[in-house]
Amino acid sequence: MARLRRLTHRALVGGLVLGLCVLLVWPSPLGGPAPWSGTIVDVWSGQDSDVDAENVTVPPGIAAVHDRGVTGSGVTVGVLDVTGFGIDHPALAGHVVAARSFDDSVGVANGGANRHGTAVALSLAELAPDASLYLAVAHSSADVEDATAWFIEHDVDVVVAPFNSPGTSADGTARVSVALSRLREAGVVVVASAGNFGQSHWQGNLAPTDDGRHRFRAGVRNRVFPVPNEPRWPTDAGLWLTWNGSRFPHDLNLELYRFTRDGPELVATSRRISTDRDRSEYLGATLSSGEYYFVLDVPERTMPHVDEHRPRVEVIASGVVFDQTRPGGSLTAPATAPSVVAVGAITPDGDVSEYSSRGPTSTGRRGVDIVAPTDSLSAVDGLNAPGTSSAAAYVGATAALIKSADPSRSAVAVERRLTSTADDRGQHGPDTVTGYGRVSPVAAVFGDEPGSSEAPETASIPAPRPTDRSADPTTPRGTVSAAVVNHTPP
Repeated sequence: MARLRRLTHRALVGGLVLGLCVLLVWPSPLGGPAPWSGTIVDVWSGQDSDVDAENVTVPPGIAAVHDRGVTGSGVTVGVLDVTGFGIDHPALAGHVVAARSFDDSVGVANGGANRHGTAVALSLAELAPDASLYLAVAHSSADVEDATAWFIEHDVDVVVAPFNSPGTSADGTARVSVALSRLREAGVVVVASAGNFGQSHWQGNLAPTDDGRHRFRAGVRNRVFPVPNEPRWPTDAGLWLTWNGSRFPHDLNLELYRFTRDGPELVATSRRISTDRDRSEYLGATLSSGEYYFVLDVPERTMPHVDEHRPRVEVIASGVVFDQTRPGGSLTAPATAPSVVAVGAITPDGDVSEYSSRGPTSTGRRGVDIVAPTDSLSAVDGLNAPGTSSAAAYVGATAALIKSADPSRSAVAVERRLTSTADDRGQHGPDTVTGYGRVSPVAAVFGDEPGSSEAPETASIPAPRPTDRSADPTTPRGTVSAAVVNHTPP
């Protein structure tokens, strides 16, 4: 039955990627055509079990703020999710002001496949119980643009975006990044999950062998394994390969193999999903029992151009982890947007979670702004670790509490309170792994600002413009821009 629910989820949701993991492709089943170029990924687990509000916990730091009379009153919080929302859940009664799906082909409930969005909304309802919630469902880049305009129209104060978009530009220019940046320009605090790609990411300069296979540190084969703490097999895997097409306008491919008694068996090859400045290839497959690896193939026609350019390439995946990985630079859009608060995850012991994505961005910015615990989203039966979606909900709720304590605070002031009062972790000072450190709700809401007065990194944001669907024919209303992936962290 759980498998049937997963198949239903794959059939209904498409476009973005959650912070957790099961490959979903609309409208084609796995193994069909590659997703479109506007990939959006969610951050959740692969099973659609019910959300149990009794298991939502209020962490001590947030509870201490509640005890002093600050509960989010007068603040509006938006959630932009790709799985939908169960707005009839009893624990959401009285919290939701409005909910809307911006994909005409599905409703807000998304056919019941809404575990992730419902859990995030429930978490915010518990952590900022007197805040008003606006819930938006998006399955494509165009949907995200329309949803952000809706948030602005309703004067929302804080927006939490617990999804990621691998395979798109990581320099802040991806459509989803620009859309969220415009929210920030409108005075909205935007909180985005960093993503759960810390153990499924590799980037570096292309270094092919004579037979046209890129050599990783330990050879041309990069083995893949199921995500820790998840059932070993089967699992749905999605891999993205990206490189700068302007500097290196030549073909590259990914190939996935399975070890067999008779030798390696080709399981799947990647397909082109973007021919823009950043070229992207996508490979999707359902992996059953056995051992697997992928290779980065350099076609013979491409080989003569490699020595001249030595392009930098990136491989990132959902549903599996890599044997040879480089966590640095695993942050993806929209968390790479220069004016969002990008949130990583930490363990109960205060260490950064291995799966948590980290900076720097492709433009050299730090990337991660802050980290938070993930224990506020223990709302789903059988889920071991909710990942950076939960961390983003925690920080989004803290931002709402800051705004509730002093409604005159601007978005910049709220962000400054978050970062300047954070408990420094990792390297001394802001770093690419933990940002300014662990969020400290009591200090952020009531305390002085003992740390740096810097807000999250900002940059010039293009002026708002109307949504132009004709400019991106791969994301018309009602279709998916790519694969929706639920990536369960270890």
